[in-house]
Amino acid sequence: MREKIKKLRTTCSIIILATFLFNFLEVSQVVSSKTVTLAAVTSVRAVSYSYNSTYISWKSVTGASGYKVYRATSSKGTYKYIATTKSKTYKNTGLTTGKTYYYKIRAYKTSGKTKIYGKYSSKVSAKPIPSPPTLVKASKASYNSINISWGGVSGANEYKLYRATSSKGSYKLIKTTKTKSYKNTGLNTGTTYYYKVKAYRNVGRSKVYSNYSSVVSSKPSLSTPTSVKAAVSSYNSVTVSWGGVSGANGYKLYRATSSKGSYALISTTTSKSYKNTGLTTGTSYYYKVKAYRNVDSSKVYSSYSSVVSSKPSLSTPTSVKATVSSYNSVTVSWGEVTGASGYEIYRTSSSSGTYTLVSTTTSKSYSDIGLSTGTSYYYKVRAYVDTENSKVYSSYSSVINTKPALPVPSVEASVSASHDDIDLSWNAISEVNGYEVYRASSSSGTYTLISDTSSTSYSDIGLTAGTTYYYKVRAYINTGDNKLYSSYSTVVSRTVSAINVTAVSLNKSTDTLVLGRTDTLTASITPTNATNQSVKWKSSNSTVVKVDSKGKLTTVSKGTATITVTTVDGNMTATCKITVSNANIKGIDVSKWQGTIKWSSVKSAGIKFAMIRSSYGSSSVDPMFSTNYAGAKANGIAVGAYHYSYANTVSKATTEVNSFIKQLKGKQFEYPVCVDMEDPSLSSLSKTTLTNIVLVYLNKLSEAGYYPMIYANKTWFTSKLDDSKLKSYDHWLAQWASSITYTGAVGIWQYSDAGSVSGISGKVDMDIAYVDYATKIKSLHLNGF
Repeated sequence: MREKIKKLRTTCSIIILATFLFNFLEVSQVVSSKTVTLAAVTSVRAVSYSYNSTYISWKSVTGASGYKVYRATSSKGTYKYIATTKSKTYKNTGLTTGKTYYYKIRAYKTSGKTKIYGKYSSKVSAKPIPSPPTLVKASKASYNSINISWGGVSGANEYKLYRATSSKGSYKLIKTTKTKSYKNTGLNTGTTYYYKVKAYRNVGRSKVYSNYSSVVSSKPSLSTPTSVKAAVSSYNSVTVSWGGVSGANGYKLYRATSSKGSYALISTTTSKSYKNTGLTTGTSYYYKVKAYRNVDSSKVYSSYSSVVSSKPSLSTPTSVKATVSSYNSVTVSWGEVTGASGYEIYRTSSSSGTYTLVSTTTSKSYSDIGLSTGTSYYYKVRAYVDTENSKVYSSYSSVINTKPALPVPSVEASVSASHDDIDLSWNAISEVNGYEVYRASSSSGTYTLISDTSSTSYSDIGLTAGTTYYYKVRAYINTGDNKLYSSYSTVVSRTVSAINVTAVSLNKSTDTLVLGRTDTLTASITPTNATNQSVKWKSSNSTVVKVDSKGKLTTVSKGTATITVTTVDGNMTATCKITVSNANIKGIDVSKWQGTIKWSSVKSAGIKFAMIRSSYGSSSVDPMFSTNYAGAKANGIAVGAYHYSYANTVSKATTEVNSFIKQLKGKQFEYPVCVDMEDPSLSSLSKTTLTNIVLVYLNKLSEAGYYPMIYANKTWFTSKLDDSKLKSYDHWLAQWASSITYTGAVGIWQYSDAGSVSGISGKVDMDIAYVDYATKIKSLHLNGF
């Protein structure tokens, strides 16, 4: 038992010892870890970065893995963790402008999963305020103003600008502004001004200011004179001019005889120009000018202008002219040059040739003789002035040229008393051998030689009365086998006396028209070659019939009127008596679509004529054509026929009209035979094509002995067809209205497509004829009569 207890004690002792050692080692390990320490963060600084941020920096800590940043809003307040960073700086944003923030930093080191921290740094503080303005500039604006500008400050509401008259002097507020620039006016010329600016931000009812910007300075001063020019005034003077300088009281002008020579003051003036006289011709003079402003009892000057120079010289001869004196001489003249002693004249025979001195003269003109006729000569002139040892020259004049030639004849023209010839005459030109006379029928037409004469006159005979003739003449000299010509004279023209009208007549003296019809009278002038064949037309009663300027008659109402034509030349007259009847002939047009017609009832209904469809397309016959033709004839109703066209080419039109004529043969028609143009399939064809198709029908029907007509509505006549080529043919107009608005001549008017006539079941087209076609066609022996 004791042995067991002894063993147990020994075992417990071992366990207790082992536990003690384990705990000792663990404690030793922990204590060993805590012995690894970090230094406190030092050199901590906090500054304002912007109106809502601060910038904190510090010195790195040896062995640190990173840093934790803490912030409070009072020096002894509660510091709250705000960031962890491995950098040595931190930008704290989103802050309140003008509020002071306190910061402290501590370093840490990561060991496994454990962070070991150093001590907190000493606290630092900063207040976010607007950044001071940068890019501040001050520059002269004028003699009494300065422009100040600066870069915008983020978060700033406005800026305050301060000024002093010395760099370290007392700065006074001169402007509060929202802009980033300011023009400071009313300053003293020549005084240096110093400026600084600060920004501020409104926070509640207070303003939070930035620091001042750096100081800048500028001095208002006069601008340097610009646009300085020196121009030759004469052979011994120069005029210097310059642009005005704002704020200047006057200008000082300096002169030298070399660009870098000694400049002497030659004028003090309030003007902007100066004429420097008494100079030496040919010597170069150099000028510069500066402006000044009176400030108190002294003058403040601008900088000197750029240097300009000029050399007094003779003016270049102007108004230089070269005129032909004769066929072998030229006179050169020019305007006088002030100060010139004389002039030199140079000549060459080509524009790019070498000029040779041909004369030195004190005169203002020179006659150059013995030249070759027809050769161009080029001249230039320069003036000179005699000096002690030499001549000083002007520049050469512009080059002028001329060509010795025969003078141009001056022609006059008159119409002879016989009224059939024109007499020409011109001045005599010395030394010529003859003159050539040319004629044309228009001023710019082709001129034909009509005479070569040594005389100074010519009579052009056998001319046409009322015609204008145009003439020009040139002189010539015989030179061996050739002729040397002058230029042509100015064109002259004359008109041969007109042939007067002796009589006028009309193609008819009487005419009878149905109301709604038109006709045209034709006037004939005697003699037929009368010069003025214009006539005037007049109706004695325009309420019955009107007449236009071309003799076209338009009926207005029933009655009689006399149409008078009067010649403009001589007031010769002729008349035609017009009778207008009120005969409107009622009719219908029918086809198979009316079915079986009781023609006796149609006759009783007062229908006088019927236009019956005979055929359509290339070979189709209306199945009711023969029946309708026989029924109408049997009841004494006048008959016309029509063909409905589908032809879209001239060739197809020929086929259709031949088929139409075949249906007409053996029958008599008191009314026209007509081509019906209305099918929608044709409306896309051109006006030319459609018109040519219609003309095929009309011409073929005329050649076959029929009285042709064209049927269409107003739109077709005015838009789809060239009506000017169809107006000689009678028109059957489809216009379903109470009156006709188509302005052309109408023979038959289809005024309704929904008529009702006894003897016809359903609707039928209704027509009115304005011409007694039955009488007219029979008298012309057409349509089988």
